[in-house]
Amino acid sequence: MAAAKDFTDARGRAAKMLQAFEQFIRERSKEGPREAASQARAEEALRENTILKRAVQIQNAKLQEASAKDQELAGLKQLLGQYQERLRHLELSNYSLALHLQKATDDRSQTANRPPDVF
Repeated sequence: MAAAKDFTDARGRAAKMLQAFEQFIRERSKEGPREAASQARAEEALRENTILKRAVQIQNAKLQEASAKDQELAGLKQLLGQYQERLRHLELSNYSLALHLQKATDDRSQTANRPPDVF
């Protein structure tokens, strides 16, 4: 398992190992009359094999869910970055417009206090 390249490789190796184990147990139980204890051990091993297979399925489902959530999170982080950039741009535009408005209102107030050019 440690030599597996990724999860699917590890899962494939585990499935092969479990199938080989199951086949081994079945062959051993068919070889001839065994005592009740060995038959009970074989049945217990088959039950454990079934439990392990189910555990692998559950683990795979959890990993797929986590992968989907990671992809969604990456998309949301990218979207957040875009919105932050847009917010920064809009704040800059708002500041620029506020300065222009202030300059325009200052110019009007200066012309109102000045005496008229024509008498």
